Amino acid sequence: MQTTVSCKRRRGRTPQGVAGPDYPYTLRLRDGRTLVVEIPGKWVTADRDGTPAFLPPAVEMVDRIRVLLGSVRAFSPPSPGYILTLRKALGLTQQQFA
Repeated sequence: MQTTVSCKRRRGRTPQGVAGPDYPYTLRLRDGRTLVVEIPGKWVTADRDGTPAFLPPAVEMVDRIRVLLGSVRAFSPPSPGYILTLRKALGLTQQQFA
């Protein structure tokens, strides 16, 4: 089932002040279980082809959840946002983390 965000499309962004419905996002955990997270509608926009696209706050939220749960799989390279969130969660500077 594909969910679309209803809004006037303007260069793939949701117009200011318009929020669509919350978007269910699933994460597969290492042990095989599935976690469903509701992404606030104000953090989801419609891409040019109409598919949902996450705005930066939503990506940061998903990365933060992945860090807390340790759900990055060995074959999935961590995103830059994941590394940034992990560094912040550990309370390290960039030099310390390196």
